Amino acid sequence: MGPAGLRPLAGAPLALPGRPRPANLLAAPIWLVLAVGLARGVLYAVVTPPWQAPDEIAHFEHSLLLARHQRPLTPADASAELETEIIGTLYTFRAWEYLGAETPAAVPARLDDVPVFGISRTIDRFSWGYVPYALVVTPFLGAGLLTQLYVMRLFSVLLGVGTAAVAFATARQLEPDQPALAVGAALFVVFLPQHSLITASVNDGNSAELAASLGLYWLVRLFVRGLSARRVAACLVCVLAAILSKATAYYLVPVLAVSGLGLGLRWWRGFRPGSVAANWARLAVPVVFAAGLAGAALVFWDRFSTMPVFGRGPIVPAYMYSPQGLVAQLAILNADNRLFNAMWETFASFWAYLGWMVLPLGAVWYKGLLGAVVVAIMGWLAGVRRRVPGTSKAAYSLIVLAAVLPIAVVFGWFVFSPIGAEYSQGRYLFAGLVPIALVLVRGWLALVSERRANVVTALMLAAGVLLDAVVVWGLALPYFYSSG
Repeated sequence: MGPAGLRPLAGAPLALPGRPRPANLLAAPIWLVLAVGLARGVLYAVVTPPWQAPDEIAHFEHSLLLARHQRPLTPADASAELETEIIGTLYTFRAWEYLGAETPAAVPARLDDVPVFGISRTIDRFSWGYVPYALVVTPFLGAGLLTQLYVMRLFSVLLGVGTAAVAFATARQLEPDQPALAVGAALFVVFLPQHSLITASVNDGNSAELAASLGLYWLVRLFVRGLSARRVAACLVCVLAAILSKATAYYLVPVLAVSGLGLGLRWWRGFRPGSVAANWARLAVPVVFAAGLAGAALVFWDRFSTMPVFGRGPIVPAYMYSPQGLVAQLAILNADNRLFNAMWETFASFWAYLGWMVLPLGAVWYKGLLGAVVVAIMGWLAGVRRRVPGTSKAAYSLIVLAAVLPIAVVFGWFVFSPIGAEYSQGRYLFAGLVPIALVLVRGWLALVSERRANVVTALMLAAGVLLDAVVVWGLALPYFYSSG
Protein backbone atom coordinates (compact mmCIF):
# COMPACT_ATOMS: atom_id res chain seq x y z
CA MET A 1 0.00 0.00 0.00
CA GLY A 2 2.94 2.36 0.67
CA PRO A 3 2.85 5.21 3.19
CA ALA A 4 -0.58 5.82 4.63
CA GLY A 5 -0.44 9.45 3.60
CA LEU A 6 -0.24 8.48 -0.08
CA ARG A 7 -3.28 6.23 -0.15
CA PRO A 8 -5.51 8.93 -1.68
CA LEU A 9 -3.28 8.75 -4.78
CA ALA A 10 -5.14 5.59 -5.67
CA GLY A 11 -8.22 7.71 -6.24
CA ALA A 12 -9.88 7.75 -2.83
CA PRO A 13 -11.49 11.06 -1.90
CA LEU A 14 -9.89 13.24 0.70
CA ALA A 15 -12.82 12.79 3.07
CA LEU A 16 -11.92 10.50 5.93
CA PRO A 17 -13.63 7.10 6.23
CA GLY A 18 -16.97 7.22 8.00
CA ARG A 19 -17.40 10.96 7.49
CA PRO A 20 -19.75 12.67 5.06
CA ARG A 21 -18.09 13.57 1.81
CA PRO A 22 -17.88 17.39 1.58
CA ALA A 23 -19.46 18.89 -1.50
CA ASN A 24 -16.60 21.22 -2.35
CA LEU A 25 -13.05 21.24 -3.67
CA LEU A 26 -11.84 19.06 -0.81
CA ALA A 27 -13.83 16.13 -2.26
CA ALA A 28 -11.54 16.11 -5.29
CA PRO A 29 -9.01 13.25 -5.24
CA ILE A 30 -5.38 14.25 -4.97
CA TRP A 31 -4.63 12.76 -8.37
CA LEU A 32 -6.64 15.59 -9.91
CA VAL A 33 -4.32 18.16 -8.31
CA LEU A 34 -1.30 16.19 -9.48
CA ALA A 35 -2.74 15.91 -13.00
CA VAL A 36 -3.01 19.69 -13.08
CA GLY A 37 0.59 19.87 -11.91
CA LEU A 38 1.68 17.54 -14.69
CA ALA A 39 -0.17 19.56 -17.33
CA ARG A 40 1.27 22.83 -16.06
CA GLY A 41 4.75 21.35 -15.94
CA VAL A 42 4.53 20.24 -19.55
CA LEU A 43 3.24 23.71 -20.48
CA TYR A 44 6.22 25.41 -18.81
CA ALA A 45 8.62 22.90 -20.41
CA VAL A 46 7.25 23.65 -23.87
CA VAL A 47 6.90 27.42 -23.48
CA THR A 48 10.43 27.92 -22.12
CA PRO A 49 12.93 27.80 -25.03
CA PRO A 50 15.97 25.53 -24.72
CA TRP A 51 18.58 26.76 -22.26
CA GLN A 52 16.44 29.64 -20.92
CA ALA A 53 16.54 28.32 -17.37
CA PRO A 54 19.45 28.78 -14.95
CA ASP A 55 22.46 26.58 -15.74
CA GLU A 56 20.45 24.16 -17.85
CA ILE A 57 23.28 23.62 -20.34
CA ALA A 58 25.68 22.58 -17.58
CA HIS A 59 23.21 20.15 -16.02
CA PHE A 60 22.16 18.71 -19.37
CA GLU A 61 25.75 18.21 -20.52
CA HIS A 62 26.76 16.46 -17.29
CA SER A 63 23.69 14.19 -17.29
CA LEU A 64 24.13 13.19 -20.93
CA LEU A 65 27.86 12.48 -20.60
CA LEU A 66 27.17 10.49 -17.42
CA ALA A 67 24.69 8.37 -19.37
CA ARG A 68 27.28 7.81 -22.10
CA HIS A 69 30.17 6.89 -19.80
CA GLN A 70 28.21 5.18 -16.99
CA ARG A 71 30.70 6.44 -14.36
CA PRO A 72 31.62 9.70 -12.60
CA LEU A 73 33.09 12.19 -15.03
CA THR A 74 36.41 14.00 -15.22
CA PRO A 75 37.18 17.11 -17.32
CA ALA A 76 38.81 14.78 -19.84
CA ASP A 77 35.34 13.37 -20.64
CA ALA A 78 34.20 16.64 -22.21
CA SER A 79 32.93 16.06 -25.75
CA ALA A 80 33.87 18.62 -28.39
CA GLU A 81 31.18 17.19 -30.68
CA LEU A 82 28.45 17.63 -28.05
CA GLU A 83 29.64 21.13 -27.23
CA THR A 84 29.54 22.11 -30.89
CA GLU A 85 25.98 20.81 -31.18
CA ILE A 86 24.87 22.71 -28.05
CA ILE A 87 26.52 25.91 -29.27
CA GLY A 88 24.65 25.56 -32.56
CA THR A 89 21.31 25.44 -30.71
CA LEU A 90 22.23 28.61 -28.82
CA TYR A 91 22.25 30.41 -32.16
CA THR A 92 19.15 28.61 -33.43
CA PHE A 93 17.09 29.61 -30.39
CA ARG A 94 18.43 33.18 -30.04
CA ALA A 95 19.76 32.40 -26.58
CA TRP A 96 21.76 35.59 -26.00
CA GLU A 97 18.98 37.86 -27.25
CA TYR A 98 16.69 36.71 -24.44
CA LEU A 99 19.32 37.79 -21.92
CA GLY A 100 19.79 41.17 -23.54
CA ALA A 101 23.34 40.17 -24.46
CA GLU A 102 25.11 40.46 -27.79
CA THR A 103 25.21 37.31 -29.89
CA PRO A 104 28.86 36.41 -30.62
CA ALA A 105 29.70 37.10 -34.26
CA ALA A 106 32.33 34.37 -34.29
CA VAL A 107 31.00 30.96 -33.28
CA PRO A 108 32.87 29.79 -30.14
CA ALA A 109 34.76 26.54 -30.52
CA ARG A 110 34.08 25.19 -27.02
CA LEU A 111 31.55 25.83 -24.26
CA ASP A 112 34.19 27.38 -22.02
CA ASP A 113 34.43 30.19 -24.59
CA VAL A 114 30.67 30.82 -24.70
CA PRO A 115 29.59 34.08 -23.03
CA VAL A 116 27.13 33.59 -20.11
CA PHE A 117 26.14 30.00 -20.89
CA GLY A 118 29.61 28.51 -20.48
CA ILE A 119 30.50 29.79 -17.02
CA SER A 120 28.73 27.21 -14.85
CA ARG A 121 29.83 23.86 -16.24
CA THR A 122 29.90 21.02 -13.72
CA ILE A 123 31.87 18.20 -15.36
CA ASP A 124 34.40 18.32 -12.52
CA ARG A 125 31.65 18.24 -9.82
CA PHE A 126 29.73 14.99 -9.52
CA SER A 127 26.25 15.12 -8.03
CA TRP A 128 23.81 12.31 -7.33
CA GLY A 129 21.19 14.64 -8.78
CA TYR A 130 22.48 13.78 -12.25
CA VAL A 131 22.08 10.03 -11.85
CA PRO A 132 18.28 9.90 -12.38
CA TYR A 133 18.61 12.04 -15.51
CA ALA A 134 21.34 9.76 -16.85
CA LEU A 135 19.17 6.70 -16.27
CA VAL A 136 16.16 8.28 -17.97
CA VAL A 137 18.06 9.51 -21.03
CA THR A 138 20.05 6.27 -21.56
CA PRO A 139 17.40 4.69 -23.86
CA PHE A 140 17.54 7.87 -25.98
CA LEU A 141 21.30 8.10 -26.50
CA GLY A 142 20.79 7.56 -30.21
CA ALA A 143 18.18 10.34 -30.49
CA GLY A 144 18.78 13.98 -31.36
CA LEU A 145 19.97 16.52 -28.81
CA LEU A 146 16.62 18.31 -28.50
CA THR A 147 14.81 15.01 -28.00
CA GLN A 148 17.23 14.18 -25.20
CA LEU A 149 16.69 17.62 -23.67
CA TYR A 150 12.91 17.31 -23.62
CA VAL A 151 13.06 13.76 -22.26
CA MET A 152 15.02 15.13 -19.31
CA ARG A 153 12.66 18.08 -18.98
CA LEU A 154 9.65 15.78 -18.84
CA PHE A 155 11.38 13.76 -16.13
CA SER A 156 11.97 17.01 -14.23
CA VAL A 157 8.25 17.71 -14.41
CA LEU A 158 7.57 14.31 -12.85
CA LEU A 159 10.01 15.12 -10.04
CA GLY A 160 8.12 18.34 -9.36
CA VAL A 161 4.78 16.52 -9.30
CA GLY A 162 6.36 14.01 -6.93
CA THR A 163 7.26 16.84 -4.56
CA ALA A 164 3.62 18.00 -4.58
CA ALA A 165 2.54 14.44 -3.71
CA VAL A 166 5.01 14.36 -0.82
CA ALA A 167 3.67 17.71 0.43
CA PHE A 168 0.18 16.20 0.45
CA ALA A 169 1.33 13.04 2.22
CA THR A 170 3.32 14.95 4.84
CA ALA A 171 0.33 17.16 5.65
CA ARG A 172 -1.85 14.06 6.05
CA GLN A 173 0.65 12.72 8.58
CA LEU A 174 0.63 16.01 10.49
CA GLU A 175 -3.14 16.54 10.57
CA PRO A 176 -5.24 13.63 9.29
CA ASP A 177 -8.44 15.49 10.19
CA GLN A 178 -7.53 18.62 8.21
CA PRO A 179 -7.70 17.73 4.49
CA ALA A 180 -7.55 21.42 3.56
CA LEU A 181 -3.94 21.52 4.75
CA ALA A 182 -2.98 18.60 2.51
CA VAL A 183 -4.73 19.99 -0.56
CA GLY A 184 -3.45 23.49 0.11
CA ALA A 185 0.16 22.34 0.45
CA ALA A 186 -0.06 20.37 -2.80
CA LEU A 187 -1.66 23.34 -4.58
CA PHE A 188 1.06 25.66 -3.31
CA VAL A 189 3.78 23.45 -4.78
CA VAL A 190 1.89 22.88 -8.02
CA PHE A 191 1.04 26.53 -8.70
CA LEU A 192 4.30 28.21 -7.66
CA PRO A 193 5.49 29.68 -11.01
CA GLN A 194 9.23 29.74 -10.31
CA HIS A 195 9.11 26.17 -9.07
CA SER A 196 7.27 25.22 -12.24
CA LEU A 197 10.02 26.83 -14.34
CA ILE A 198 12.84 25.03 -12.50
CA THR A 199 11.08 21.66 -12.52
CA ALA A 200 10.40 22.08 -16.22
CA SER A 201 14.13 22.34 -16.90
CA VAL A 202 17.15 20.11 -16.33
CA ASN A 203 18.51 20.93 -12.87
CA ASP A 204 20.30 18.88 -10.22
CA GLY A 205 18.24 20.70 -7.58
CA ASN A 206 15.08 18.87 -8.65
CA SER A 207 16.32 15.49 -7.40
CA ALA A 208 17.67 17.12 -4.23
CA GLU A 209 14.31 18.75 -3.56
CA LEU A 210 12.33 15.52 -3.89
CA ALA A 211 14.83 13.57 -1.77
CA ALA A 212 14.84 16.29 0.92
CA SER A 213 11.04 16.34 0.96
CA LEU A 214 10.92 12.57 1.36
CA GLY A 215 13.48 12.74 4.17
CA LEU A 216 11.27 15.23 6.04
CA TYR A 217 8.22 13.06 5.37
CA TRP A 218 9.89 10.12 7.10
CA LEU A 219 11.02 12.36 9.98
CA VAL A 220 7.42 13.44 10.49
CA ARG A 221 6.32 9.80 10.46
CA LEU A 222 8.93 9.04 13.13
CA PHE A 223 7.43 11.70 15.38
CA VAL A 224 3.79 10.88 14.64
CA ARG A 225 3.86 7.08 14.20
CA GLY A 226 6.79 6.20 16.46
CA LEU A 227 10.32 4.88 16.11
CA SER A 228 11.25 1.96 13.92
CA ALA A 229 14.49 0.94 12.24
CA ARG A 230 12.74 0.86 8.85
CA ARG A 231 11.53 4.45 9.16
CA VAL A 232 14.90 5.64 10.42
CA ALA A 233 16.68 3.93 7.52
CA ALA A 234 14.25 5.37 4.95
CA CYS A 235 14.72 8.86 6.40
CA LEU A 236 18.52 8.65 6.37
CA VAL A 237 18.70 7.30 2.82
CA CYS A 238 16.59 10.21 1.57
CA VAL A 239 18.56 12.83 3.54
CA LEU A 240 21.90 11.48 2.31
CA ALA A 241 20.61 11.40 -1.27
CA ALA A 242 19.54 15.03 -0.93
CA ILE A 243 22.80 16.40 0.48
CA LEU A 244 24.81 14.39 -2.05
CA SER A 245 22.75 15.99 -4.81
CA LYS A 246 22.98 19.70 -4.04
CA ALA A 247 24.30 22.07 -1.38
CA THR A 248 20.82 23.57 -0.95
CA ALA A 249 19.90 20.45 1.07
CA TYR A 250 22.67 20.93 3.66
CA TYR A 251 20.15 22.51 6.03
CA LEU A 252 18.91 18.96 6.67
CA VAL A 253 22.00 18.17 8.76
CA PRO A 254 21.01 20.43 11.70
CA VAL A 255 17.36 19.39 11.23
CA LEU A 256 18.45 15.78 11.55
CA ALA A 257 20.56 16.57 14.63
CA VAL A 258 17.71 18.37 16.43
CA SER A 259 15.28 15.62 15.47
CA GLY A 260 17.71 13.03 16.77
CA LEU A 261 17.73 14.68 20.20
CA GLY A 262 13.95 14.73 20.39
CA LEU A 263 13.56 11.20 19.14
CA GLY A 264 16.37 10.03 21.43
CA LEU A 265 14.51 11.31 24.48
CA ARG A 266 11.41 9.43 23.34
CA TRP A 267 13.44 6.28 22.81
CA TRP A 268 15.02 6.53 26.25
CA ARG A 269 11.67 7.03 27.98
CA GLY A 270 10.27 3.98 26.22
CA PHE A 271 13.30 1.76 26.82
CA ARG A 272 12.92 -1.17 29.22
CA PRO A 273 15.98 -2.90 30.67
CA GLY A 274 16.48 -6.45 29.53
CA SER A 275 18.77 -8.65 27.52
CA VAL A 276 20.43 -7.30 24.38
CA ALA A 277 18.78 -10.06 22.39
CA ALA A 278 15.36 -8.99 23.60
CA ASN A 279 15.99 -5.32 22.79
CA TRP A 280 18.04 -5.62 19.61
CA ALA A 281 15.37 -3.94 17.48
CA ARG A 282 15.14 -0.96 19.84
CA LEU A 283 18.92 -0.74 20.14
CA ALA A 284 19.25 -0.70 16.37
CA VAL A 285 17.27 2.54 16.08
CA PRO A 286 19.71 4.94 17.82
CA VAL A 287 22.71 3.18 16.31
CA VAL A 288 21.37 3.57 12.76
CA PHE A 289 20.29 7.15 13.41
CA ALA A 290 23.64 8.15 14.93
CA ALA A 291 25.58 6.52 12.10
CA GLY A 292 23.44 8.26 9.49
CA LEU A 293 23.73 11.64 11.19
CA ALA A 294 27.51 11.27 11.48
CA GLY A 295 27.75 10.35 7.81
CA ALA A 296 25.59 13.32 6.78
CA ALA A 297 27.67 15.68 8.93
CA LEU A 298 30.94 14.39 7.45
CA VAL A 299 29.67 14.77 3.89
CA PHE A 300 28.44 18.27 4.68
CA TRP A 301 31.69 19.43 6.26
CA ASP A 302 33.91 17.86 3.61
CA ARG A 303 31.99 19.52 0.81
CA PHE A 304 31.35 22.85 2.51
CA SER A 305 34.90 23.43 3.74
CA THR A 306 36.48 22.68 0.36
CA MET A 307 33.80 23.93 -2.03
CA PRO A 308 35.16 26.47 -4.51
CA VAL A 309 32.90 29.03 -6.16
CA PHE A 310 33.60 28.99 -9.88
CA GLY A 311 37.33 28.82 -9.26
CA ARG A 312 37.39 31.91 -7.04
CA GLY A 313 38.53 30.15 -3.90
CA PRO A 314 36.71 28.63 -0.91
CA ILE A 315 33.01 29.36 -0.48
CA VAL A 316 33.85 31.14 2.81
CA PRO A 317 37.38 32.62 2.89
CA ALA A 318 39.40 32.17 6.07
CA TYR A 319 39.36 35.87 6.90
CA MET A 320 35.57 35.78 7.23
CA TYR A 321 35.90 33.67 10.37
CA SER A 322 37.41 36.63 12.23
CA PRO A 323 35.23 39.35 13.84
CA GLN A 324 37.09 42.06 11.91
CA GLY A 325 36.46 40.35 8.58
CA LEU A 326 32.78 39.88 9.33
CA VAL A 327 32.32 43.50 10.44
CA ALA A 328 34.05 44.74 7.28
CA GLN A 329 31.84 42.53 5.12
CA LEU A 330 28.66 43.78 6.82
CA ALA A 331 29.78 47.38 6.30
CA ILE A 332 30.24 46.73 2.59
CA LEU A 333 26.85 45.04 2.29
CA ASN A 334 25.08 47.80 4.18
CA ALA A 335 26.77 50.69 2.36
CA ASP A 336 24.99 50.14 -0.95
CA ASN A 337 21.97 48.09 0.24
CA ARG A 338 23.43 44.94 -1.31
CA LEU A 339 22.12 42.74 1.49
CA PHE A 340 18.58 44.14 1.31
CA ASN A 341 18.55 43.92 -2.48
CA ALA A 342 19.81 40.34 -2.39
CA MET A 343 17.07 39.34 0.05
CA TRP A 344 14.39 41.09 -2.00
CA GLU A 345 15.58 39.45 -5.24
CA THR A 346 15.55 36.09 -3.47
CA PHE A 347 11.97 36.68 -2.36
CA ALA A 348 10.90 37.82 -5.82
CA SER A 349 12.58 34.93 -7.62
CA PHE A 350 11.11 32.43 -5.17
CA TRP A 351 7.69 33.30 -6.60
CA ALA A 352 8.31 34.18 -10.25
CA TYR A 353 11.34 35.52 -12.14
CA LEU A 354 11.42 33.68 -15.44
CA GLY A 355 14.31 32.84 -17.75
CA TRP A 356 17.77 33.64 -16.46
CA MET A 357 16.29 36.16 -14.00
CA VAL A 358 15.13 38.40 -16.85
CA LEU A 359 11.32 38.29 -16.56
CA PRO A 360 10.06 39.61 -13.22
CA LEU A 361 6.49 40.28 -12.19
CA GLY A 362 5.48 43.86 -11.50
CA ALA A 363 6.35 45.27 -8.07
CA VAL A 364 2.67 45.30 -7.09
CA TRP A 365 2.55 41.51 -7.41
CA TYR A 366 5.54 40.97 -5.17
CA LYS A 367 4.12 43.37 -2.59
CA GLY A 368 0.85 41.45 -2.67
CA LEU A 369 2.70 38.15 -2.19
CA LEU A 370 4.66 39.67 0.68
CA GLY A 371 1.34 40.68 2.21
CA ALA A 372 0.14 37.08 1.92
CA VAL A 373 3.25 35.88 3.78
CA VAL A 374 2.61 38.46 6.51
CA VAL A 375 -0.97 37.18 6.80
CA ALA A 376 0.34 33.64 7.26
CA ILE A 377 2.67 34.85 10.03
CA MET A 378 -0.31 36.52 11.68
CA GLY A 379 -2.08 33.17 11.54
CA TRP A 380 0.74 31.56 13.49
CA LEU A 381 0.71 34.37 16.02
CA ALA A 382 -3.04 33.92 16.35
CA GLY A 383 -2.43 30.51 17.85
CA VAL A 384 -1.69 27.72 15.41
CA ARG A 385 -0.25 25.53 18.14
CA ARG A 386 -3.55 25.59 20.07
CA ARG A 387 -5.29 24.11 17.03
CA VAL A 388 -2.73 21.45 16.17
CA PRO A 389 -3.30 17.86 17.34
CA GLY A 390 -1.13 17.01 20.36
CA THR A 391 0.61 14.14 18.58
CA SER A 392 1.77 16.49 15.84
CA LYS A 393 3.13 19.42 17.88
CA ALA A 394 6.70 18.09 17.98
CA ALA A 395 6.53 17.30 14.27
CA TYR A 396 5.26 20.82 13.59
CA SER A 397 8.26 22.24 15.44
CA LEU A 398 10.43 20.19 13.08
CA ILE A 399 8.54 21.53 10.05
CA VAL A 400 8.94 25.14 11.19
CA LEU A 401 12.67 24.58 11.73
CA ALA A 402 12.96 23.02 8.26
CA ALA A 403 11.16 26.02 6.76
CA VAL A 404 13.31 28.63 8.52
CA LEU A 405 16.74 27.04 8.12
CA PRO A 406 16.99 27.24 4.28
CA ILE A 407 16.19 30.96 4.53
CA ALA A 408 18.78 31.38 7.28
CA VAL A 409 21.36 29.51 5.18
CA VAL A 410 20.76 31.80 2.20
CA PHE A 411 21.07 34.85 4.48
CA GLY A 412 24.33 33.46 5.87
CA TRP A 413 25.57 32.88 2.32
CA PHE A 414 24.97 36.55 1.54
CA VAL A 415 26.79 37.68 4.68
CA PHE A 416 29.73 35.29 4.89
CA SER A 417 30.64 34.86 1.24
CA PRO A 418 32.17 37.88 -0.52
CA ILE A 419 30.27 36.98 -3.68
CA GLY A 420 27.14 35.63 -1.97
CA ALA A 421 24.97 38.63 -2.81
CA GLU A 422 25.70 38.09 -6.51
CA TYR A 423 23.75 34.82 -6.44
CA SER A 424 20.40 35.82 -4.96
CA GLN A 425 17.98 33.29 -6.39
CA GLY A 426 14.86 31.91 -4.75
CA ARG A 427 15.38 28.47 -6.27
CA TYR A 428 18.02 27.88 -3.59
CA LEU A 429 15.11 27.58 -1.14
CA PHE A 430 13.30 24.85 -3.04
CA ALA A 431 14.97 22.03 -1.12
CA GLY A 432 12.82 23.32 1.75
CA LEU A 433 9.73 24.01 -0.35
CA VAL A 434 7.47 21.45 1.33
CA PRO A 435 7.97 22.76 4.89
CA ILE A 436 7.67 26.34 3.63
CA ALA A 437 4.37 25.43 1.93
CA LEU A 438 3.08 23.70 5.06
CA VAL A 439 3.96 26.66 7.29
CA LEU A 440 2.31 29.20 5.00
CA VAL A 441 -0.84 27.19 4.36
CA ARG A 442 -1.25 26.33 8.06
CA GLY A 443 -0.91 30.02 8.91
CA TRP A 444 -3.65 30.97 6.46
CA LEU A 445 -5.94 28.21 7.71
CA ALA A 446 -5.49 29.37 11.30
CA LEU A 447 -7.34 32.60 10.49
CA VAL A 448 -10.60 30.85 9.53
CA SER A 449 -12.80 28.29 11.19
CA GLU A 450 -12.49 24.65 10.20
CA ARG A 451 -15.86 24.87 8.48
CA ARG A 452 -14.46 27.57 6.20
CA ALA A 453 -11.14 25.89 5.47
CA ASN A 454 -12.31 25.17 1.95
CA VAL A 455 -12.48 28.95 1.35
CA VAL A 456 -8.71 29.19 1.83
CA THR A 457 -8.19 26.31 -0.58
CA ALA A 458 -10.45 27.90 -3.17
CA LEU A 459 -8.63 31.23 -2.83
CA MET A 460 -5.30 29.49 -3.30
CA LEU A 461 -6.57 27.81 -6.45
CA ALA A 462 -7.90 31.11 -7.82
CA ALA A 463 -4.62 32.87 -6.99
CA GLY A 464 -2.66 30.08 -8.70
CA VAL A 465 -4.72 30.31 -11.88
CA LEU A 466 -4.37 34.11 -11.90
CA LEU A 467 -0.60 33.91 -11.44
CA ASP A 468 -0.38 31.39 -14.25
CA ALA A 469 -2.29 33.70 -16.58
CA VAL A 470 0.02 36.61 -15.75
CA VAL A 471 3.26 34.61 -15.90
CA VAL A 472 2.58 32.44 -18.96
CA TRP A 473 0.30 34.61 -21.08
CA GLY A 474 1.40 38.01 -19.86
CA LEU A 475 5.17 37.43 -19.59
CA ALA A 476 6.59 34.25 -21.11
CA LEU A 477 4.68 33.98 -24.39
CA PRO A 478 5.03 37.66 -25.40
CA TYR A 479 8.71 37.72 -24.44
CA PHE A 480 9.88 34.49 -25.99
CA TYR A 481 7.59 34.37 -29.03
CA SER A 482 6.90 37.94 -30.12
CA SER A 483 7.90 38.72 -33.69
CA GLY A 484 10.05 41.60 -32.45
